[in-house]
This record gives sequence, structure tokens and C-alpha cells, in this order.
Amino acid sequence: MKQDKKTVKKLNVFNVTLVIKQFMLQNPWTILIGVVTIFIHLVALGQIPYGLHVDEIATGYDAWCISHFGVDRYLKSFPIYFINFGGGQNSLYCYLCVVFIKLFGFSTFTVRLPAFLSACLLVIYGYQYTWKKWHNKNVCLMFLVLYAMLPIFTMSARFGLESYLMLPFSTIFLLCCLSAIEKPTYKRFLFCGISGGLVLYTYALSYIVLPIFLVFLMIYLLFIKKIQFKYAIAFIIPLIIMGMPLVLVQLVNRYDLNEFKIGIFTITKLLSYRSSEITFSNLFNNIKMLTKCILGYDWLPYNSVKAYGNVHWISIPFILIGVIQAIKETIQSIMKKNFDPTVIILFWALAEFIMGCLLGGNGPNTNKMNGIFFCVLYFLIQGIISIITVLGRWKRMFLIILGTVYIFCTISFLKYYFCEYKEETYPQHLFATQFDDVLDYLNGLDMKITSRTTYIGNMKEAYIYYLGSTLISPYEYNIDETGKSSYENYIFKLPDEIDLYSNYIVRKSENSFIEQMDALSFEKVSFDEYYLYYMK
Repeated sequence: MKQDKKTVKKLNVFNVTLVIKQFMLQNPWTILIGVVTIFIHLVALGQIPYGLHVDEIATGYDAWCISHFGVDRYLKSFPIYFINFGGGQNSLYCYLCVVFIKLFGFSTFTVRLPAFLSACLLVIYGYQYTWKKWHNKNVCLMFLVLYAMLPIFTMSARFGLESYLMLPFSTIFLLCCLSAIEKPTYKRFLFCGISGGLVLYTYALSYIVLPIFLVFLMIYLLFIKKIQFKYAIAFIIPLIIMGMPLVLVQLVNRYDLNEFKIGIFTITKLLSYRSSEITFSNLFNNIKMLTKCILGYDWLPYNSVKAYGNVHWISIPFILIGVIQAIKETIQSIMKKNFDPTVIILFWALAEFIMGCLLGGNGPNTNKMNGIFFCVLYFLIQGIISIITVLGRWKRMFLIILGTVYIFCTISFLKYYFCEYKEETYPQHLFATQFDDVLDYLNGLDMKITSRTTYIGNMKEAYIYYLGSTLISPYEYNIDETGKSSYENYIFKLPDEIDLYSNYIVRKSENSFIEQMDALSFEKVSFDEYYLYYMK
């Protein structure tokens, strides 16, 4: 594909305002596609997906605690790595949430706002990477259109699962690497190290991906003589400084050391250490699962929809062609000792793939592999371009047919996602809504009713939904002493035997329990997702 003859100002990828401005000016169509993408990501953000993922509300409540008290729900001062439900939680998303909760208060929308804004950065920096590779406005427009159409980018940007930050922040890091390699300066390599350090705070699995990627990249750059020692030091120093607190967290938990603080920041001791998630025993099974969850779908409906897949089924042959083309370009780059932006993408995808092969537990799924999807989009574009270059005068007809298919698939997906998804997935695994309206109603009843034991269930970690609904101080709840199963007269599970003189807040999906309650003489009040049962 021919490059545009008109020159475009070189973008300083570290000046976000300039990047956004020139991103919009390179092609007037970018504004229209950008507006459509923002609308898809932002409309009904607080309602779809329905409810809050258990890790979303945990992040939101911890962020609320940090914003008001400077501690999380375990009373840890500014944790480097949050305890969450014992096994830990990545911290960058929570600290981004702190800003928006401080500005706008606690709500589903504000908890998800960092995901939306990070997705915007992915569009901007991914667009610029595409420009630096092809220098063609039409190819960059293809990037924007495909980004707006592929289900993975819509679904990952619409809820606040903190691990999904690895996708946008790794894209920023890859662009910083490209910019620093193309025009080496101390400043560029310094920012490259900082952006790599930020990736480490998005998802713990980046601890594996980033070192593997850097080994591949450094060997390659040394071989083609594209890096100098002084610039490598400028990159490594900020990366080590930013990564050292996370190394200390790993040492404290790996060797059962005492928790400690560095200034206001806590090097956290977790309740359980999940080192067993990495193993060599699942290698062959993981390869199959990797292929399925990247090119297809996984078993979690909040990650993907089986009927459409992560990237639309029509994309798969073009992605495979793009991977072959990327391998070919990488070999040529090594043989000719001439740098090619595709090499960075291939090395990152390979590092992600190796990490996925080593996963234990339930193995890889879409959110665990989220850092690979900018590479997948890149390969898709590369595959389509490879086909266009051999079609000659038929390429226009090919693009019209392909575009029509993608439009049909996208409209069908968006119709499903915004109109049918909620009903078909309810009650969605690991999701529930807050119940502050139920608590308000209960607290407005006679004191003899409100003072009774109240059972709340049945959702995973019900106590965190209570905290997210009441927003009581972590000092008052004091999780270390009360545990997670009860607080004052509230018990966060449904009982085995029904006590006639207790209150019950029950999810409407608990059919068998509701049948038992309906057979008794309880008062029953219906709310959005819950029933309140009580005796007068």
C-alpha cells in the first residue's frame, strides 16, 4: 500500500495534548469515527454490563476509602498492591478511581470511568503506532474503524476490571519503545522506562510478559546495532525504580516477611500468595485455550460473546495472514539489520503467548490475555493489507464486500449487547448490584424490625456490596476484627434454616430460597434486583 505523499508533523508521543490534536487533524473522518467510538463506549456505561463485578465494587470501595481516609478497607496506607479478597489486586486502576470518586462521588459510572478514558488513550496511541508503521491515512482510518467494530474493545472498555488496563497502557509503552528506537534521546528512553513501569501496576501477569519482551527486544536491537548503552541505562533506571516496590511486595509474600511501609506507602502482606498460578504442567492444554480465548471467546460472558467472538469470526483468516506477514517482516529486518515497527508488535505478542502457556489454575482467558489485543488488531490490519496488495483492480470490490460484512456483524453485535445482553446474562457470574435502596427502606421501618438480624445474599463476597452500598468508614467496619461474614446485625449469607424473626435481602435469582420464603407469612417488598422479606 502506498504511503501518503503529504508529510505530517511528527508527533511527540509524550505530549498527550499534541497527540490528540494531530490525531484528529490527520483525517477529518477520524473525528466522526472517534465520536461514534466514544458513544459506543460511553452510552449507558453505568447500566451495561448490569451490576458491578465483585472486583469492580471492591476497587471502588477501596478507592473511596483512600480518597477519604488515606487507607484501604484493611486500613493499609496507600498500598502498593491491594489485598482485595486475600490474593491481591493491581493498584493502578484503584488510584485512577480515587481521582474520579473525589471529583464525582462513588457510583458505577465513576468506577468505570478510568476504563473508558484508558480506552480513549488506546485509540490515540494505537492510531499513532499505525501511522508510524504505514504512514498512510487510509490505513490509520482502517485501524479506527476496526477498533470501533471489534467486540473485545467495546466490552473491555465498559467495566472496571483492573487487569484490563494492561491493554491500553501496554499500547502506550509499545509506542514509546518505537518512538525511542526511531529517534534515540535520553528523554524518549526515560519516558519509555516510565511507561513500562506503569504497565507493571496494571496487571501482575505483566511481571512475566515485560521481561520476556525486553529480552527479545534487547537481543534484537543489539544485533542490528540500534541501541547504545547510555540509552539502555536511561530506560532501565526508571523501570527499576518503579518496579522495585512491586519486587518488595513479592519478597514479603514469597518469604513470609513482615509487612512494612515506605513513607505513606504500604508494602502489603497478602492473606494468600498466588505463586501457583504459574506452571509448566498445563502447556499443551493452554495452547488450545489460548487460541480459543484470543481468536474466539471464553467461558465468561463479561469478557466475550460466543456468537460474535472477541474479534468477529470473519477476522480470523486475516489475523493469521497478518501473523505470517509479521514473522516474514521480522526475519527480513534481522537479516537486513534494518529496524521495522512490526518487530516490536511480534515480540510483545510472543511474550504474551509464552505467559499464557504458563498459566495454572483455570488457564488463560480473555481478560488474562488482554494485553495481546492491540497486537491482534495490528495483525488484522496487516493481513487485510497483504490481501489488498495482490488483488490489483479487484481490491476495491474486496474492500466493499469486507466492509459490508463487518458493518453487518457490528450492527448485530451492538444490537445484542445493548438490547439483549443484560437479560440473557442475568444473573451474570460475579456481578451484583448495590442495595442501598433496600437498606434505606429497611431502616425506615419500625425499630423492632430494623434491629433484628438481617441476612443478605446470595452473591460472592456479599460484604463488599454492603460496604459499597453504605460507604461506612473502614475504621468503623474494621475488617481485621469483624471478618467478612457479619457486621453488627447484618450477616452476609443466606441461612440454612429460616428464622421467622429475621430480615432477608435476597437476590431475585435465588429461586429455591424465594419459594421457601413465599410459602411463609413474610412481608415482601420488591426492588430492582432484590426482595426484602420481614415480619411485622
